[in-house]
Amino acid sequence: MICWYVYFQFLICTLAFATFSVDKEKPENRLQLSLTLILTAITFKSVVTSSLPVISYLTYMVSCLFAGYPPLYFGTFGQFCEVFH
Repeated sequence: MICWYVYFQFLICTLAFATFSVDKEKPENRLQLSLTLILTAITFKSVVTSSLPVISYLTYMVSCLFAGYPPLYFGTFGQFCEVFH
């Protein structure tokens, strides 16, 4: 059951590369997709951690959930730089 959480997080993070398939002349759509994926990942992590027991150490699953954030954040930062350039 825990593996499914990691797979879904991996799917959300790989969808971050879908922003590059959006037309370059529409940076607002690329930014919208990036921000939607960040909000989806954060909401998914909140739902997953609320369904798990509270422990005082970092588990492998939670570390996998955290590992998915940097690609989303860096991709969105790149989209921001492109829109507000």
